[in-house]
Amino acid sequence: MRLVLIDGNALLHRAYHATPPLTTSKGELVNAVYGFSSMLLKVLQELHPEYLAVAWDTKAPTFRHGQFEKYKATRRAMDESLSSQFERAYEVLRAFNIPEFKLAGFEADDLVGALTVQSAKCKVQNLEVVIMTGDRDIMQLISKNVKVFMSKKTLSDIGLYGEEEFAARFGFAPKNLVDYKGLAGDQSDNIPGVPGIGETTATKLIQKYGDMENIYKHLKELPERLQKLLEKGKKSAFMSKKLATIETKVPIKLDLKKCLVRDFDPEKVKSLFEGLEFKSLISRIPSARGPVGLYPRPMSSLDAAGTRRGAPAPATPNNPSAPLSENITLASLNAEKTDITPETVEKWGPIIKKAKMIVWNGPLGKVEEPKNFRTHEIANLIISSGAESIIGGGDTISYLGKLGLLGKFGFISTGGGAMLEFLIRGTLPTIEALL
Repeated sequence: MRLVLIDGNALLHRAYHATPPLTTSKGELVNAVYGFSSMLLKVLQELHPEYLAVAWDTKAPTFRHGQFEKYKATRRAMDESLSSQFERAYEVLRAFNIPEFKLAGFEADDLVGALTVQSAKCKVQNLEVVIMTGDRDIMQLISKNVKVFMSKKTLSDIGLYGEEEFAARFGFAPKNLVDYKGLAGDQSDNIPGVPGIGETTATKLIQKYGDMENIYKHLKELPERLQKLLEKGKKSAFMSKKLATIETKVPIKLDLKKCLVRDFDPEKVKSLFEGLEFKSLISRIPSARGPVGLYPRPMSSLDAAGTRRGAPAPATPNNPSAPLSENITLASLNAEKTDITPETVEKWGPIIKKAKMIVWNGPLGKVEEPKNFRTHEIANLIISSGAESIIGGGDTISYLGKLGLLGKFGFISTGGGAMLEFLIRGTLPTIEALL
C-alpha cells in the first residue's frame, strides 16, 4: 500500500524553472503547469499509489517568522509569471479529484509532516509513504516506511531516497538533517546556523557525536577554535535547528478514503489538457477505476509469461468470441493448488507488479497453515501493484472491503475459480506453471 504526498509549491516552483517558456495559442504562459502535470502523471505511472494528496503553502507568515523575523527574508518575491499559474495547477488537481491541504501559519512541509505522522496510525497494513518534492528539507521525515521522491537537476532526473540512499549521499541519518542545518545553516531559508561552521565540519561532528545536543555535551573534546565557535553560536544553533524542524502537530486530518487515486473522470482531465494545449500529456492520462462489475476491460503491460500474446480474450455478452487485445495483461494465480512459501512469494512478486489484470483463486489476506500461510504477503503485493482489475472470490472481496479498497480495483467478481477458467479458457497457464 502506498500513500504519495506532494509538496505542491516545491513541485510547481521546480517545474517553472526546469521547463522552457510555454504559452498557449491565446498567449497564456503554462510552462509551470505543464511541468507540474507531467510530474503528477509520472507519479501515477511509476509509483502506482493507492492514495494521493497535495499540500500547499499560503501567503500568510508562518509560526517560524515569529521565532525569527528574518526567516526566508533573503528570498526574492515570486515571479508574477509563476504566481499566475497556481490557479491552473489547482484546476489540474481538481480534475484528478486529488485532495489539497493548506493552512495559514504553516508551510507545506509541515502539512506533509503531519499527514505522514497520521498515516502511521491508519489501519492499513504496510502503508508506505512517498513524498514528492523538490526541497530537501522534507528528507528529515525519511524512515523505514517513508521515502522521498525528489527531482535532481531536471524534472526527468528523479531519485527515490530511503534511509540508505540518504545516508550514502549525506553521510548521516535523515533525523540528523535538522542538526546539520542547526550547525551549517541554510542559505536558501536564511537560517543562520553557527557562523564559521561549514558543511564539512557539521557533517563530521554529526558523524562522531550524533545530534547537536550530544555535540555540546562533548564540547571540551573538540579543538579550541571549534569550541569557541560553538560556544559563541550556541543560541543561533538551537534556534536554527528549531527553524529547520518540521512541525508535525498541525490541525489537519488525513482521510485515506478521500485520497483514493483515480476516483476521477478522465474526460474532464482530457478536456482541461486540451484547453491548455498539453497534447503530449493526453495519451498519458490513466483510466479511472471503473464501477464494480463483472467483465474486465483490456489493460496494457506484459502478461505472466513476460510477453505472451495472441490468446483469446475473455468473452462478454456483447462479444462472445472477441480476440485478445494486443495490450491485455493477465496474471492468474491459483492458490488452491500451490503451496505459498517464501520462495513462491519472492518469485511471484515481479510478475504481480507488472500485471494490469489479476485473477486470484483461493484465500486472500488470510493466514492458513500449512498451505497458504503467506497469502497475506501475496495480498500486499497485489494491492501495491499497478493492477486495475482483480477477479476473485468471496475472500478477496471481503479482504479488500475491510481495507476500504473496493473502489481502487474495477470489475470485481465473486466467482474466482469459475472466472479463472472463463477468462483464460484453458489457454493461459497459471503462474505456478510458468515458474
